[in-house]
Amino acid sequence: MNAGLRASVEMNTMAQIIRSITILLVISFSLPATAGKLDKVRAEAKKPATSKSSGKSSSGWNPSFNWSEDAGAIQAFLITAAVVTSPLWLPYPLVEKDRWKNDPGFLDWPYQGGMPGYGTDELDPESIADSFAGRLQLAAGLAHWGYRFAGDLRISLDNRVDISLGGFALVEEDEDEELDKLYFLEPGVSWLFALGDRAQFRMGAKFVLMLDPNGDADANPGSPIDLGGANDSQSQLSIVPGITGTYSIDWFPIDPLVLTFEFGGGILGERFYSHTALTVGLVLGPVEPFVGYEARFIGDEFLGTGSAGLRIWF
Repeated sequence: MNAGLRASVEMNTMAQIIRSITILLVISFSLPATAGKLDKVRAEAKKPATSKSSGKSSSGWNPSFNWSEDAGAIQAFLITAAVVTSPLWLPYPLVEKDRWKNDPGFLDWPYQGGMPGYGTDELDPESIADSFAGRLQLAAGLAHWGYRFAGDLRISLDNRVDISLGGFALVEEDEDEELDKLYFLEPGVSWLFALGDRAQFRMGAKFVLMLDPNGDADANPGSPIDLGGANDSQSQLSIVPGITGTYSIDWFPIDPLVLTFEFGGGILGERFYSHTALTVGLVLGPVEPFVGYEARFIGDEFLGTGSAGLRIWF
């Protein structure tokens, strides 16, 4: 692919991403307000998993296999498996293989000194500052049901291990005009398995804790902690644990744009939990203001918020 065609493809891709974020933001802000959103979220997170019957089917199932007749099915399965797993094996040959002369790392911030992206192999092996890189992210989100406030610190070590500590708060005004809150902590670790100058790919895991300061003392399947309270009221902090696998991409297509994609899927309590975020940022030295959209599923409950924030690269 020649440089002109590649630039055209990248510009069209960015335009589609920006258009998608704009549509999601409009939808997020235009939906009618619904009271009790966080009550539905906490109820969903504490709901036990749906039980399934262990009895045998009345019709039974006795699979048979014929190599000659099912060769097409095997081929289709292998092709499908290759496509599904391509996010794990394709990025390295695509962005990193044969790209570096020395061990790669990161600039102090994207496009520093006119460089084409964020990755570099022009590092001082004796410098402590060049042995790690960091990114601090602060964001706020708005939806028809309330607000989301978030923060995340990611430290990338020279052995390609990333350590992150993040969290967010969901805030909603209830019918009594009081603020209902839920807190989530998400410490994690990831592996940078493909490091290019313009794109980096990571996969890992996060431990999730949902902290509910309005836990019910009488009906609380989480792990309650008695906090006491005024007038001998029962005030409990309910904790619901979970874990997710994560996959993320940082893309630096053209100075000064930064596009990030993050996906996570796992369990919270006994319910399915997923997280998807897409942002577009503008690098101004080590500071990057960004906008985007974030979507979460907790069981059957959907939480979508438009977001805006600031990243500091160091």
